[in-house]
Amino acid sequence: MRHYDGPNPIDIVEELAANNSWDFDRLNDDQIVMNVEALWRNYSITLALSSREEILKLACSFEIAPLKTTSQKIYETLNFINDFIWTGTFTYTASKNLIIYRYGLVLNDDAEVNDSQIDQILCDAINYCDGFYPSLQKVVWGGEKPSNAVGIAMMMPQGEA
Repeated sequence: MRHYDGPNPIDIVEELAANNSWDFDRLNDDQIVMNVEALWRNYSITLALSSREEILKLACSFEIAPLKTTSQKIYETLNFINDFIWTGTFTYTASKNLIIYRYGLVLNDDAEVNDSQIDQILCDAINYCDGFYPSLQKVVWGGEKPSNAVGIAMMMPQGEA
């Protein structure tokens, strides 16, 4: 069995976090936690390197308080969202009221990880969370049907021109 022994992607993440003035805590050589201020709210982003599995794991999370809806509506909304995205997946942890976007970057020695890859997965995580946060709010607080809320988000322009 092989183990990834290329450049440590957490070093790259730490440099990107510092360059973007994001609050971060390097927990150890293989894990970093950041707090990123985005369009709608702050996101907690954790990246962890598993050399044995040769995967860089990303989790971007935010709290949601489902006062006017059931967890079932949130799960239904996330299913619609997950149908639209090709990288990563959204999950909901009801016990902590957390929405989590997860992504795993497969690493190998043949193609070393670089700063543009790391920047891309961080941007994707933030953009997906920002892009679908309004859909979740419409379902949770506005009583919107999940399919309608996600459909509206898919029609809205995102990013910068």
